[in-house]
Amino acid sequence: MTGSSKFLQQLTDSEIFIGLVGAVGTNLSVVTDVIKEELSRLNYKTEVIRLSDILKFIPKYNDKRKDGLPEDQRIQSLMKAGDDLRESTKAGEALALLGISAIREFRQESLKEEERPIPRQAYIFRSLKHPEEVNKLKKIYGSAFAVVSIYAPRSERVDRLAERIAESKRDSDKTQYRSNAEKLVALDAKSGHRKYGQNVQDTFPLGDVFIRMAEKEAIRKDVKRFLESWFGHPFHTPRKDEYGMFHAYTVSLRSADLSRQVGAVITSENGEILAVGCNDVPKALGGTVWEGDPGDFRDFQVGYDSSAIMKDRIIAELLGKLKEKGWFSDQFSALDGKELLNKALNDDDSPLNGARVTSILEFGRIVHAEMSAIMDAARRGVPLQGATLYCTTFPCHMCARHIISAGIKRVVFIEPYPKSMAKDLYPKTIALDEEGDQSSSVVFESFSGIAPSKYIDLFKMKKRKNKDGTIVNWDPVDSFPSVGMLVPTYQFVETVITDHINKNRTLFGLQEKTKKTEKGGES
Repeated sequence: MTGSSKFLQQLTDSEIFIGLVGAVGTNLSVVTDVIKEELSRLNYKTEVIRLSDILKFIPKYNDKRKDGLPEDQRIQSLMKAGDDLRESTKAGEALALLGISAIREFRQESLKEEERPIPRQAYIFRSLKHPEEVNKLKKIYGSAFAVVSIYAPRSERVDRLAERIAESKRDSDKTQYRSNAEKLVALDAKSGHRKYGQNVQDTFPLGDVFIRMAEKEAIRKDVKRFLESWFGHPFHTPRKDEYGMFHAYTVSLRSADLSRQVGAVITSENGEILAVGCNDVPKALGGTVWEGDPGDFRDFQVGYDSSAIMKDRIIAELLGKLKEKGWFSDQFSALDGKELLNKALNDDDSPLNGARVTSILEFGRIVHAEMSAIMDAARRGVPLQGATLYCTTFPCHMCARHIISAGIKRVVFIEPYPKSMAKDLYPKTIALDEEGDQSSSVVFESFSGIAPSKYIDLFKMKKRKNKDGTIVNWDPVDSFPSVGMLVPTYQFVETVITDHINKNRTLFGLQEKTKKTEKGGES
């Protein structure tokens, strides 16, 4: 092979990077194995970068006394170590940066200078626990990086964790460890309200593909379809759920709400769109305000979020009445109302962090996306009996009552919504995570498929026929990922990051020389 031919070969044989996101208790080992097997079919070698193992090579977190800990204590110690590293470095992406450094080290040690970059090499980050990790990796690797979010119902994860904890304690009765497992699940979702705490809850929705835990071959089918689409397979087209969720995401972009953009689309059993809605201020005579409408009075025009204002007023009123009755110590009795409110809500150790009163929904001016879609159908006389509602976010409990009464049969969502009490208030009429009696309930289920953010890139037209009219023969070995890069500029960024880590080794808790990660057990 000539020098120029070899150079061109290196440009087309791209490296790719995959980040796994899964809540604690999810069997990521199965998914990892399937991805490696399917990448091998595409002629790719795979290196797994276990971010939890990187922590073990930081002396501060490598306490030999913790060897052999019961599974719940082992997992919790890793969570605390990750939180501490992010907090001490003031970087939500700290572990991902160390993972990038490990990739660079692997690449340098695996190949001779003239053979770089590694041809047909994939790296799997297992696993990402903070949104900034995803954001940083996307900035560095661009479209050569994909996030695979794996969904497993909470009950299954708790049951699996309880079993692992029992095994680590050599106990056959896993039921007595469910409370330990529940605690881990809560910590994993969001470690308190700290900026740098573990936060799978907000990381999971950033996926480029969402895969539901199932039997290995069912997982393989979804992984294979995603990778083939990424590698230019011309004949994969959207499924009904992908089509519905893409349109829900598109509708969400209409929203000018101050908190979040939410979109909802209602479809028939055959996938036809019946109604749409986004979360924004309603306008007289129907619908929500469009940009350019006369008399635009959306929240950003008014200048405040009425729900936030009312929340502060309610809490201030409660604190004032308690103060009047002498319920506070001298320290807090001396504070005026504004100071009390600030202490209660905004301090790092605020006593009201996570309290239900801080999550009230009733005083917002916006109509929620789900309600807007239902009203859209009502104005046009479109029946919704047996329909499916696609929503970018899990419906709140106020929307749930309208969804139930409208006759909608199925709800598909991506983002969790902790404020929602839908399942608590309607346990007999909502079947969540395929539990309960689905024949007489509205089924709420997590979205599975290619994410709306990748919909256009992966489903847009590719060459499908030859000049003679016959279809093209797509060969996985000769296909290449759609990464949009000609030269591996990310390797320069990796070098900068590694140099930064080496210059700030004390900050990252490292010793004189960066050590390689080792392959370890499941975390």
